[in-house]
Amino acid sequence: MPISGPTKIERMKVLPSTLHNAELKQTMTGNSDKFRAVFLAALMVLSVVAGTVAFSGSVAAATFEGGDTALATQPGEPTRIAPGESETITFNVTYSGVAADADLKNASVNISNTAMSFDSISSATVYDGSNEITDASVNLNGSQAINASFSNNANGQISLNVTASVSAASSAGDQSVAVTSSFDNGGTSGADNSGESVGTLYVDDGSAPSFVKAVEADGTLLVSFSDGVNKTDSAGTDLDSNDLNVFVDGKVYGSGPVDGPNGLTVQDSTTDGHFNVTLSGVSDITPNQDVEIRFSKVADAANSRSAVGNRSVSVTSQVIYTDSNTNGGQNSNATAYQGETVGVLIHQNPPAGSLDYSDVGIERYAGNSWKNSRSAGVNSAAFVYDTSNSDVGDSVNWRTSPFGSTDRVANITDVRDLGLDASVNDTSVTTAQEFQIDVSAADSGRDVEIDVTDPDDDTTTYTATLDSDGEATQVITPDTAGNYSVEVTDVSSGVTASTDEVAVSKAKQGSASLPETIVTDQRGDIVNVTISLSNTDEAIVGLGDDGIGYEANVSVEDGNDDGEVVLQWNSFAAGQANNADAAGFSVADSDDDVTLQDSGGSPAGSLVDTSVNGGLGNSLEAGDYDLAVTGGSTSPADTNSPDTVGTVTLEKRSTDGLNLWVAPHRLDGNIDNAGDVYTNVNNGNVTQSSRIAAGDLLIAEVQASGLEGVVQDRNAANDTTTAKFLEIAQASPGSNEGFDLVINQTNAAANSQQKVLAPNNVSTSVIEDSDNDTWFVVIDTQDVNVYRDNGNAAGSMYGPDSTDESGLRIRDGDQWAANFTVLKNPGSLAKKPQTVTDNINTESRNVRLTQDPYNVSNAANQTIEGRTNLAPGSELTIRVQSTGDTEPKFLKISEDVRVNSNRRFSTDLDFSDTQVNDTYEIRTRSTEFNTRSNVDGTVVEAGMTETPTETATTETATPTETATPTETATPTETATPTETATATPTDEPEDTPTETSQDTPGFGLVVALVALLAATLLAVRRD
Repeated sequence: MPISGPTKIERMKVLPSTLHNAELKQTMTGNSDKFRAVFLAALMVLSVVAGTVAFSGSVAAATFEGGDTALATQPGEPTRIAPGESETITFNVTYSGVAADADLKNASVNISNTAMSFDSISSATVYDGSNEITDASVNLNGSQAINASFSNNANGQISLNVTASVSAASSAGDQSVAVTSSFDNGGTSGADNSGESVGTLYVDDGSAPSFVKAVEADGTLLVSFSDGVNKTDSAGTDLDSNDLNVFVDGKVYGSGPVDGPNGLTVQDSTTDGHFNVTLSGVSDITPNQDVEIRFSKVADAANSRSAVGNRSVSVTSQVIYTDSNTNGGQNSNATAYQGETVGVLIHQNPPAGSLDYSDVGIERYAGNSWKNSRSAGVNSAAFVYDTSNSDVGDSVNWRTSPFGSTDRVANITDVRDLGLDASVNDTSVTTAQEFQIDVSAADSGRDVEIDVTDPDDDTTTYTATLDSDGEATQVITPDTAGNYSVEVTDVSSGVTASTDEVAVSKAKQGSASLPETIVTDQRGDIVNVTISLSNTDEAIVGLGDDGIGYEANVSVEDGNDDGEVVLQWNSFAAGQANNADAAGFSVADSDDDVTLQDSGGSPAGSLVDTSVNGGLGNSLEAGDYDLAVTGGSTSPADTNSPDTVGTVTLEKRSTDGLNLWVAPHRLDGNIDNAGDVYTNVNNGNVTQSSRIAAGDLLIAEVQASGLEGVVQDRNAANDTTTAKFLEIAQASPGSNEGFDLVINQTNAAANSQQKVLAPNNVSTSVIEDSDNDTWFVVIDTQDVNVYRDNGNAAGSMYGPDSTDESGLRIRDGDQWAANFTVLKNPGSLAKKPQTVTDNINTESRNVRLTQDPYNVSNAANQTIEGRTNLAPGSELTIRVQSTGDTEPKFLKISEDVRVNSNRRFSTDLDFSDTQVNDTYEIRTRSTEFNTRSNVDGTVVEAGMTETPTETATTETATPTETATPTETATPTETATPTETATATPTDEPEDTPTETSQDTPGFGLVVALVALLAATLLAVRRD
């Protein structure tokens, strides 16, 4: 028996309902506007038309008529009832094919769930065709059904018309409620049909779902709405990638509303009001990225639609979780840099790993107590904290409800200062210049983005990684006049820093100038010419003229935009015919550039004019060389109309002196430049001396001008100053390579050839002091190559050859003469050889105390002193340890005991905790070497110690030595380098260690007498 249509559910317009709703309207004034739609709906008529329903169970889809009210957001939508409200609704259901007999029949109208209920029946009529069945019985069957019982004899079509009050539970959320019908023809076969759909009612709070928040956590977007969200017109159907897009820095994910090229996945059920979104190929999103989420229209379970549109996503730098005993091992503590946005996810308590979306209350610890702070938000299990709101050094602590012994806690244990800083090197530049952005932070290896916004509000983003010092730079070349702003963002934390604005003006015509119009140096040296540039990065430089027999043109470029180029001119290489192409030009700063231009001479296209009168000689002569510079050009022709002119004056060079100095071995590798030498001279670690302990550093100070060019021009395998200098100095003596440095033994044993001390790249470093025309050759006498020169290989290189006896050592008592000679050579550094010399003696290392035995008193400040031949500045360790039956045992150590300028040392130790007659041993050991001395001693009563007496070997007091490198007034010129004649090699005799008794290098008689007087006064003081 099919149910024939139309079947209607109608809301009746009756007076009692009107009065009732008027009263509600008055009562609800001031509450949310969402309820006003309920009041208006009570005055309107909605119809629900169901299709014919056969008892076999087939159901035609329901359609909706009327309902143009606030709750019905589109015409034709079904009846809606607000939570806690009721409506009077008429249900018209027609059943066809009903048996025409006297059996008692039953029909019912049912509400499918407890979100709605029948309250009362206002009227009810049952029709057999068009005739009313007057004895029909219609009653409520509980709160979910209306039952009708009747019998019919005439017609096969029955209509049930019931007007009833229907209410929605106050606790019910938005949802659809199905209305069904059952029919029983009577007899014994049971119900003919049950649960056939009649239509749908909606519980509707009158508002569409609203967007709450979206939080990014480790690449996943946690999205929350005020209510469950569904596809429109599809209650209970989750959103998918066709309903939303995510934009990450403009990159599109998802297929709706925009059809993006990248995929996304909607996780979990969106009808719960919270869900997660993951992006294809994205494992994390960093705070420097802009993230938005865009929705098509969404609806709640009552099909109330909402146009959400674009929403910002809060991107976090890191995530922590509220802690419980079962939080699945997630991290609940973190440190953060000030300015980070930290995401906090709230776990349920328990189960492990599940998030709590119940709008959890949150308290923050402030002062000495927990104080109400906020809630996570509707359908949200996350909140974001901006650490900009905390001071550096703060800790930030939260707990979540329910508060008590099982608090779920999350903590930022320490807010730190990243120290991100950004600055520009110049706030006012022209379009012909550059400005540099300097970025620094307290951490290294971090990625940063540098956003530069130009006057047209166009932003260019540069990326950089902070180096091991936590620094990065970016050079900007502006092409538009106006103000430029700079913001730097630390990628992983989102911390930002800004610079001052840079004002860029249009560049004027460029020019060049010479801060020093007269530049003076010695021939053979490297001449530094500083060229200042204004409004340009380029200039042409002309040097020399045909009157002096040398002329060259070079263009220079300021590569680092510091406004200047230091042009270096090698006056040795410039005059060498075989170096005409190179011409000896370079720049001091590797960022700058120099290019040789056509000199206009002969042959055509030559870089240096060789057609001038007299041509190029072997070396540039002393004299004045014209200098002309023109800015903004690289054309040699522009040197004829220069911006500035000047002169380079080359003076005669000279060879002035050789002085030998000593330094402690601990400075090996720590003297890297001339400043290190002078610093150590001033603090007494480098001293001039005529004796050296084997293993200490020997420093040869060469005072000679005009050598810079020949050293720089040397093509050494190891392109260092040391390698170049030694290659020249160690060429075959007399080979006219430029200069020789020879250190020969002067006291060879009888019938034995002299030993030669040969510095090499392993044992030696050469330091240039061009400002003072000085070279320091630092030699490690522990590693230096020593050989006996048998002189059998004619023309051999300086160093041992197959005929020489190599692998020798410096011995106690060896006496050495150092000779530095500038040779007469094709470069014409000297018209005849120039030689300077100095001498030094070597001794075996020794360390001795001034007493043996060495007794002290049982008192504080007991002095232990001694002497050594180690270089001043050497460091010793003195260790005093009890011996014999001494009780209690003791050990006293004094480290870093420094050897003074007189090669003496002393330290004070506290023996006040010892007993008279305690015995001990004093061990004195060199920090650099295994040189040591052991002396016994006894503790005596205070005041009973004897005046220190020198041990068996005495030493005359060393005179006061010079504090700075000295110069020899006049060089001695000799015909050839000083060499000792060679002879047949003999075995090297074993030398007996001895001590020299004096150390007065380069001092006159008066100075020696003063030193002796000082020693006498010292002895009197000790008495």
